[in-house]
Amino acid sequence: MKKRLDLEDKTECCGCLLCRIACPQKAINIFTDCNGSLYPTIDEKKCVDCGICSSLCNFKKKKCNLKTVEGYAAITKSKDLLNKSTSGGVFSTIARKYLSKGWKICGCIGYFKNEKYIAEHVLTNDYNIVEKMYGSKYVQSSISNALVDIKKGLLTGDKILFSGTPCQISALKGFLKKEYDNLVTIEIICHGTPSQKMFNEYIDYYNKKNNCIITDFAFRTKEYGWNNVGYIKYKKRNSNVIKTKDLFFNESSYYYLFEKGYFFRESCYKCPYAGESRIGDITIGDYWGFDKVHSDLLNKVNIHDGISCIMVNSIKGKRLIDSCGEEFLLFESSTENIKKYNRQLNSPTSRPDDLDKVLEEYNCHGYEAIERFFKKKNKHHNIQVLKNRIKKILKKLKEKSKRR
Repeated sequence: MKKRLDLEDKTECCGCLLCRIACPQKAINIFTDCNGSLYPTIDEKKCVDCGICSSLCNFKKKKCNLKTVEGYAAITKSKDLLNKSTSGGVFSTIARKYLSKGWKICGCIGYFKNEKYIAEHVLTNDYNIVEKMYGSKYVQSSISNALVDIKKGLLTGDKILFSGTPCQISALKGFLKKEYDNLVTIEIICHGTPSQKMFNEYIDYYNKKNNCIITDFAFRTKEYGWNNVGYIKYKKRNSNVIKTKDLFFNESSYYYLFEKGYFFRESCYKCPYAGESRIGDITIGDYWGFDKVHSDLLNKVNIHDGISCIMVNSIKGKRLIDSCGEEFLLFESSTENIKKYNRQLNSPTSRPDDLDKVLEEYNCHGYEAIERFFKKKNKHHNIQVLKNRIKKILKKLKEKSKRR
């Protein structure tokens, strides 16, 4: 029996590429799937079947043995951090607190380089870089370089706070091989991860269609409250003037189809972490349905500003919340209430029945096929565009009334 990884089943690979980093023979290469997802492939001429790749792969072992012991609804007391955050400002507040205590933070930043969007995890103690980790990024980030940096830092005594998806924490733990007291992990409730390639094809399509260059992209902001409205910053190709456009999810093919569960990795549709067992010291995300399960608390919060859920899964997680508790408005909750409207805490995203057909069209005709499918799928697109315009008008009128 071969010791090396069996790479035939795509549902068994989360794309962390830890196997490639760890291979001493450099016998693992990368290939791109039809939806842009990255997968490892073994070079038969170089592989000596040492088994290191399979020994480190936590994802195939499906290790997630932590259980939630406490649950909370949380809102940061910092108005600035709340406005900069997607929901209740939990990560940003914890990161700021831990930076002040001398910790390093590892999280995902997103930026444009040569008109391409790059999402990657970085390790830093620079607050300006940590600020770039705030907010949702609905694209899979690269963690390869960060894994190496984290291990070096831990071995030299650095205290590190890591934030990522459950499968990224799984990769980190597989790489480290043991627990470190100077490492705390925050897992994000994850719906699934489309590839950077797919997102960049959307960006390219948008740029060509509008004769512009996108310079910044945010999936969610608080301009319209706690919801799924973001922005696009762009400039015309013959201009250096940066303009901003509201991004409503139901007007964007990529965003809309992300919400509907298209273009994720195959492993996302069978995610072992979309259930009761956890892998991070704490789990955080939007507290969807807060108004329904905690209607008795609505007079104590402004739900328009966003609310996070926190699930405490370990002793280290408990210490984290105890050390930062004064930074939040904290309300005790339960796992059952948190799970009720967060479907990814109950089961993985369902694989769309027509996904293979859509990908076939995409591979034949490029991103234009995705755009056509989006308009066909979103039958009420024109009505939604009209409603969004009304929202914009009302927002402008509200801003004018504030200035008077």
